[in-house]
Amino acid sequence: MTNKLLTTILLFLTSFLWGQKINFDIKYSESLAVFVFMQNLSENYPENIFKSEFEKSKYNNDAYRKLISQFDKLAIDYSYQFEEFPYASKTPMQTRDILKKNLIETNNLNDFKLRSIGILPNNVLNDLTTYIAEFTPVYNELIYQPNKDKFEKQLAEITDYANNHQLENYFETGLIFYNSSWDRSIPFEIAFYPFPDSDYFTAQAFYNNFISAIQTNLTDYKDLFSVMLHETYHIIYNEESLEIKVQIDQAFKKNPSKYSNYAYLLMNEVLATALGNGYVYETLNGKSDANDWYFHKHIHLMARKIYPLVKEYIIKKGRSIRILSISTFICMKVISPVGSMNLKT
Repeated sequence: MTNKLLTTILLFLTSFLWGQKINFDIKYSESLAVFVFMQNLSENYPENIFKSEFEKSKYNNDAYRKLISQFDKLAIDYSYQFEEFPYASKTPMQTRDILKKNLIETNNLNDFKLRSIGILPNNVLNDLTTYIAEFTPVYNELIYQPNKDKFEKQLAEITDYANNHQLENYFETGLIFYNSSWDRSIPFEIAFYPFPDSDYFTAQAFYNNFISAIQTNLTDYKDLFSVMLHETYHIIYNEESLEIKVQIDQAFKKNPSKYSNYAYLLMNEVLATALGNGYVYETLNGKSDANDWYFHKHIHLMARKIYPLVKEYIIKKGRSIRILSISTFICMKVISPVGSMNLKT
């Protein structure tokens, strides 16, 4: 093969990969749902629909309660820091999240076990797999089957909503805004599971995954999608390069505001809120959300204050926000007014 031909092929492959749209795979993961179900049965968890359904069922006996206790005692939580990154700028690796990722992305528990070898000691992984297998029929009888028709209809509607509103474009917006990177051959896996008799949904994002328990009466999906993108923007922020993380860290350290350090610690949440609860929601709904965007007062106020600048960069400039201007804006124009409200730093 000539060098000219090789160069042509490489240029074609590069253009193809960069031209690819990120694939969003929306699904139901039975194994993940059972894992979450068992977590909620723990005596350390507050009262919830999963626990109440179990407690009034025929499965609430010594044998199954023993399995719950054993599951609860499994040592499955380990982590490591990315020590070369500035403090609090990158989320530590969490083994529980990797296990959930593997539950979503494998087709059966044997595949899950094979993929998860080395994450946990083999005996712990074997026990975990055994407990999930034991509780799968319990979960199906108590939770999934009674809600199957409603949930599967929702899953189809959510998939249509994502396609009709081009969910991948919001992801691309985040990549540009954060000046972050993503391998477009890696799909973004989204797993939902039913949350009966609830008036809210849950949301968590990690690695290339988003998971959510959705209430079975949910019919309006703009809130769900704005929160989904909010959580996804944390992933994109997390994937900024070391060089960018260091630049941001230095920009805040050089800022003269006495609130600079506090602003830096809140920046990740503030930007995700401005993007997800601000820009995404407004785009999907046609107008801005008049309610509080975040339960933390300072994050809510900062996100609303900075939103016009964020929106300007997305709509008019279509490029990443300048590090110095963002740190200066947050510290001088946002935190300072908040600081006047007896803010302790």
